[in-house]
Amino acid sequence: MEFSYMLNQMCHEALSNADINAIRKARGFTKRETESRSQFESFFLSSIGLETAMRELAPAEIACLHLLNRKNEEVSVAFFARLYGSRERYHDTFTQQYQDTFRDVKQNMLRRGLLLMAELRTRSDNTKMERWRFRFPPEFAPYLPPLIPEPCQFDAPGDDRSEKAQREKVLEALDTSTVKHLRQTKFTSIVTGGDFTVGKQPVSVKRLTEWQEAAWAHGLGVTMPNDDGQSLHPVEAVRILLESLAPGEWALLNLLTDAFDIFCFGVKTPLLKEICQAGWKKGSLVLYTENKKIYYRLPSIQALDAEPVAPKDYLKPTPEGDAVIVDLHNIPFDDLETLNCLARLDVENGQLVATPNEVKLGRTVPEKRESALGVWLATQIPGFGKVFETIAENWGKTILHSNLLIACVKDLSLRIQLERGLGNDLILLSKELVAFPAQARQTAEKIVAKGGFVVKTVQADE
Repeated sequence: MEFSYMLNQMCHEALSNADINAIRKARGFTKRETESRSQFESFFLSSIGLETAMRELAPAEIACLHLLNRKNEEVSVAFFARLYGSRERYHDTFTQQYQDTFRDVKQNMLRRGLLLMAELRTRSDNTKMERWRFRFPPEFAPYLPPLIPEPCQFDAPGDDRSEKAQREKVLEALDTSTVKHLRQTKFTSIVTGGDFTVGKQPVSVKRLTEWQEAAWAHGLGVTMPNDDGQSLHPVEAVRILLESLAPGEWALLNLLTDAFDIFCFGVKTPLLKEICQAGWKKGSLVLYTENKKIYYRLPSIQALDAEPVAPKDYLKPTPEGDAVIVDLHNIPFDDLETLNCLARLDVENGQLVATPNEVKLGRTVPEKRESALGVWLATQIPGFGKVFETIAENWGKTILHSNLLIACVKDLSLRIQLERGLGNDLILLSKELVAFPAQARQTAEKIVAKGGFVVKTVQADE
């Protein structure tokens, strides 16, 4: 239903005079604001009395409104079974099952002026109880009490495993075993086709954080019920709860319980203690112990004034001066993301090697090339300097066949293998023609030979 329609129907049809009087008392409306139903409708979404009305809510009721606010959609009365319960006798009708739930929603939420309620107009044979719809107005969201009541304040870093876990995931890319390449999953960190990927997506701080949360969720083995997405996965629930903390604030597990139970209603989850412990091990949560009590929060974002790591501290030029060896133990993840955009990356003899690549440099935005890392590569490594100079001279122009090789590939399976093997080095020109840098020729020929095909070379003057 349209939001405006729900508001209008509630104010003019769904509410009795007794309901409006109860809302007027709970919200502190004056007689002028409720002297007519049209006046009441125009003032209902105002901020009048919201803080007072919400101050009377129980922690579970506050959590329920937060969840409704996140969903930003209408729900049936069955949604509130997570809050007020329901009768679950086998022979009960929908009305019998939820009539007590409806009574509590009306008394504790609707009559406090905190929800919209309207009847869904349908041609079905559903009962009126089944047709009632509820919605939390987004205008009320700024006045919601905090999800975590009275969090604790500690000026301590806690046990933060985030950087360590992410570093271990990045270092996995140095393992080039055949088994690993054949068993790529959404958790795999790998260098292939000149690109560094985590879970088949380019490496980045955001991607590493997503991997941590995905791995945390995967380890719990939770199966979500078919409830139209009304409940949250326990990992998402914990993250949302801890996101509400201010810097320096920590939460005891018992402060999370009420909201967690509302968010994860109907989900078979491990104990909250086990969920948070698993999140800490994956580096998604930070743990702090004080007087034998365990507190949690999310990892802090690195301070903006932290001393930067210079490229010379994690890049070592090769003897030929045309590439650099990357120290994956020390390179900042932001710089690894930038390097992945500026250079071709390959694992050689257990080391990550970055070589200049015209295709990547030509595709990346100027901000990446002009970063501190880009400037260092252009000025300190001759091989990169030449390519950077070529890109700068031709930026904004069309470059045709500049150190590129063109191949005619008619077999679809071979074409797919080349796309996977060369990654961003491959440019699709048509259904049969592809192009790639001359430096990727050896890789391309290996793929062709492995597929049982023969390479036929044709000179340009032919």
